[in-house]
Amino acid sequence: MDDIYISAGPSNAPSYAPSLSMDDPSEMESDLTIQTLARTFSNFERMRRNSQLCDVKIKCENSFFLAHRCILAAAIPFFNAMFNTEFVESKMQECEINQMSSDSLEAIIDFVYTGKIHLTIQNVTDLLVAADYFQLDILSAECASFLEVKITHSNVMEVRQIALRHNCKKAVKAADRFIQRHFVALSATRSFLRLDLESVCEFFAMDELHVESEEEIYHAAMRWVNYDEERKKSAAEILRHVRLTLLDKAFLIDEVATNPIVHDSISCRDLFDEVKEFHLVPERRPKMMKFRLESRHCSEIPGIIYACGGLGMNTDYRPASKAEMYDPLAKKWMPVSSMNSVRTRVGVAAFNGKLYVMGGYNGQVRLDLVEVFDPNRNQWTHSQPLLTKRSAMATVVYRDKIYVIGGFDGQSIAEVETYSPITGERRFISPMLCPRSAAGAVVLKGCIYVTGGHNSFAIYPTVEKYDFAKAQWTYQKPMNKARCRHAAVVYDEKIYAIGGYDGREFLRCTEVYDPETDSWQYGPELNLRRGRVSACVNGSAIYAIGGYLGEIKHCSMEILQMHPEPFDLTGRYVAPNKKMTKHELIWRIGPKMKLHEGGVSIGVIPISPKKLCRISQCEEDEDDVISAVKSISLDDSGSEDIPRYSE
Repeated sequence: MDDIYISAGPSNAPSYAPSLSMDDPSEMESDLTIQTLARTFSNFERMRRNSQLCDVKIKCENSFFLAHRCILAAAIPFFNAMFNTEFVESKMQECEINQMSSDSLEAIIDFVYTGKIHLTIQNVTDLLVAADYFQLDILSAECASFLEVKITHSNVMEVRQIALRHNCKKAVKAADRFIQRHFVALSATRSFLRLDLESVCEFFAMDELHVESEEEIYHAAMRWVNYDEERKKSAAEILRHVRLTLLDKAFLIDEVATNPIVHDSISCRDLFDEVKEFHLVPERRPKMMKFRLESRHCSEIPGIIYACGGLGMNTDYRPASKAEMYDPLAKKWMPVSSMNSVRTRVGVAAFNGKLYVMGGYNGQVRLDLVEVFDPNRNQWTHSQPLLTKRSAMATVVYRDKIYVIGGFDGQSIAEVETYSPITGERRFISPMLCPRSAAGAVVLKGCIYVTGGHNSFAIYPTVEKYDFAKAQWTYQKPMNKARCRHAAVVYDEKIYAIGGYDGREFLRCTEVYDPETDSWQYGPELNLRRGRVSACVNGSAIYAIGGYLGEIKHCSMEILQMHPEPFDLTGRYVAPNKKMTKHELIWRIGPKMKLHEGGVSIGVIPISPKKLCRISQCEEDEDDVISAVKSISLDDSGSEDIPRYSE
């Protein structure tokens, strides 16, 4: 074939080459980072496998691994420091790693080149050690996340110890939550009985242990002491973390007083004598501050929601004495005994398994009445009245006291009073900085936060915080929007201000306060505008119940399912289905109240561990358990044929 020559010189032939106008000012910047990096590292991995351009050999145990110094230095802080120093190691063509197994080192190098890691129960601990050694934080976090979802009854104590050792805070928190949910069963396991004194004291000090009564905590403490003869000398230290004043008096006499461990220890006998004094001389109780007087409550376990102090159905805004309960397991509202008095705009607090309903308005006057509901007896009884007649107050519980904050007695008030159901003491504490009624109040990190409200003339966006240590109120970052007649709750150490009224319109918006950033951000909007709405946290969901929009009185509730984790009520990991892979943080309409409409006041009383055990059967049959738990999902949006509303 003859060669073909193409002239590069000028030609008289016409040119038909396309051209672009230079006058077009538009431009585009493409970001192909992900595609480029994926292709580049794929080539790096191929070159490593083929031993191409490798410039360092790493020895571990009896194995050698070839790699590229620049890749290791760019990806692993340990090697970056090694290869970029004046020390002799920076020039060496071969280095040795003795702090891990060769399998772990190989997995780390593979991870650097491919971005992939294969985690198992068998290798995760070794890989966590290796990741920490190399300061590979991204891999440490992945190992910790793997530990979180693999927690079971049989390994939770070991997972917690591993997480503590490697400062995996999220995994420690996940283990603690599991232990709190299943403490009674776990306290009988060999893993628990082998724990050291410091660890068991830490568990016994937890407020959120899910137990039927404090007697179960006492039995767990005695099991641990009896496991080793040497532990008897530590019995008094253990018993100081048991809330002995909450033990039944007959149990104290029949079980504690006759226990040889208690009888043979001077320190234990002294402690028992103080508990006897607490019961025999009630007037001394306020001075006996060493005892924790509030019962334990696991907030992650769903409770029964009680609604009262609102408007009856079709009553033209007349207050009602009726009360009803919502069971999240049955997904039903059911009636309970009516209060002894007719009233609305009450304050409600749940304490030690009972519901306290305080103050309110009966259609004519403000009240100082206090009634207590015992769900075990389905019975209301009168209690000591408030120091001030008031309605539209906010209430919170902190440790062993109920706090009644602000309210309305003909005008908005700033007074705050406390009541201890254990000692019977009522007293005033420092008043708020300004009068507030129809405000929201929560306890966060040992302080009371009061949000919004009004002073009869103006509606506030302001927030006040009461510091118990300083016994004083201070102003905090205000909300973005002024609001009163709203609800406030705490979830995951953030404050949620929900619905309400701003003086012009009823609100759907939610605001979320993060104390770490000291900022308010808008959150998911309600489906319906709700003034005088009540809300609570129950399990992993926030419930907003009742309220009204002008002449429209709501009997519905909305549920914001926060973090539906891949755990059932027994704490087992359940592989998420496709619908769970991306959780939508939106309010969904739930079942309607049967006896109330408009504004109600609500409180949550924990569900008995025995009732939960009947549902879940702990961990007898995994398939049956998962099936049972799916049937009691806390997301009630599908429990009635109610559409998601939009306005």
